[in-house]
Amino acid sequence: MAPAGAKVIAHESKKERGTWGGKGVGGCFIGMAPNRYRSFQCFIPKAGKPRISSTAEFFPECCSAPRLEPTGHIGICL
Repeated sequence: MAPAGAKVIAHESKKERGTWGGKGVGGCFIGMAPNRYRSFQCFIPKAGKPRISSTAEFFPECCSAPRLEPTGHIGICL
């Protein structure tokens, strides 16, 4: 999961793209899609509106994942 506003490439189904078209389109992540199982809501600038995609690749460049020190793992295990 990525924070809202992260760059994303949303997969386009065969119905949405042409025969030789690309399989993904760039946009930004808005959040999880309501009333859909494991789907993402992404804003696609090319379309000018949000799109729901079941497959997406995230590029969260704005922040990094928190890291634990080596001794921090011991506290989690206990």
